[in-house]
Amino acid sequence: MGSCEVTQYSYSKYGTGSGDNQDCAQTIEKERDDHEAVETLNVFCAEAAGVALVGWGFPKLGGASGEKIVKKLMKAPGKDFLIFREKFELNPAAYFRSLRN
Repeated sequence: MGSCEVTQYSYSKYGTGSGDNQDCAQTIEKERDDHEAVETLNVFCAEAAGVALVGWGFPKLGGASGEKIVKKLMKAPGKDFLIFREKFELNPAAYFRSLRN
């Protein structure tokens, strides 16, 4: 920018440009407009990325990813069929009590 650097500093510091440097003042205004456009684009991209992450993350958090939950089975003690191991391990006494009833 060369000769416009001093004008840009005084323009941004004091809010007015030199009457002799209309080209520099226009350049500065164009740079400000470009900077605002880049900021707007950055905000838009950040929002789009946020929406994409939220859209990807909610199904993962809810367990709706299409994966099946596999429960382990075991041979039922005293019987010839399978039962869920987790249910048996939670309360084995209740299982054996139900065998006697």
